[in-house]
This record gives sequence, C-alpha cells and structure tokens, in this order.
Amino acid sequence: MPRRGYNLTKEKITKLIWVAIGALFSIFLVCSKEEIKVNKDDYPLSIGEENKLVFNTETGLILTLKEGTLTPTGATYIVKNEGADVVYFGMKYFLQILLDEKWFNIEGNPFWTLELIHLNPGEEIELLADWSNFFGVLPPGNYRFVKEFHLSEFPSGKIIYLNSPFTINKNQ
Repeated sequence: MPRRGYNLTKEKITKLIWVAIGALFSIFLVCSKEEIKVNKDDYPLSIGEENKLVFNTETGLILTLKEGTLTPTGATYIVKNEGADVVYFGMKYFLQILLDEKWFNIEGNPFWTLELIHLNPGEEIELLADWSNFFGVLPPGNYRFVKEFHLSEFPSGKIIYLNSPFTINKNQ
C-alpha cells in the first residue's frame, strides 16, 4: 500500500525553514518599528505653519543627536564642522512635529540669549537643548530639532538650516 502525504525531501524542508525564518523576521521588523501617529486636533501644544525651510547637507556641517541624551524635556546635540568655512550660530532653534506626513513648527514661548558661537573647520561643539521652558514636556511623537547657521561673515553670510529627527516614545 503506497504512503499518503507529501514527499518532503531535505531540499524542501530547508526551503520551508528559510521561508518560516523570513516570515518571522518580517513580523519582528513590523512589530518592532513603533510608528507614532499624532492627530493635530489632539496634540496638546500649539501647532504653527508647515515647514518651509530648505535643509542644506552640502556644507560639511553635521548636526547629530548625542546618543543617550534624549528626554521629553531636552537633548544634547553635536555640531561638527567638516567644511572649509567658519560657521556662526546662536542658541536659537526650532522644534517641528510630523503630522500627516508633513512637518509643522511647534509654537512655544522661546526667548534666546544673544551669544555668537563660531566653529572653525575641523571643530565640534556640544549644544544642550532644554526645551521644557519653551515648549514643555513633549508628548510621544516624531519630531525634529532645527538649527540655523551662518557661513562665513556674520550676519551677512549665507544662512543654512540643518535638522536632526528624533522620536519621543511612551516609555520615555
């Protein structure tokens, strides 16, 4: 009497195992990426205009979030000048939130001190951004820190904007 069922060869079993591993990996990636959707009407902070700034990445100036410093009330950023020009900037920055796949300015009550910082080629500096006084505690969402820089002669030098995106999770 012939056997009923599937004729599973070693090759078919190996393919099934790889398909199962791929499916589990895909499920893990989908579940592990926390996408935070924020409704503009429910957001507790005032939302301003949609972003109109053009961001520049060709100057050799790099703005990054320092690892391990992000909280709902602030973060530390590193500005590194790998370009050929001296860069000038102050303490002023903006925060933006991602809503319906568009970036919007968050309105707050910022006041800025009038320091003028210059960064020579090859130098880097850490900037502490404490936005709790300006914007309060940020609720969960996808944000970006936006900073204005002046290349060469201040204040007439070319103005560029850089940004550094970040996410505030429910558990922060």
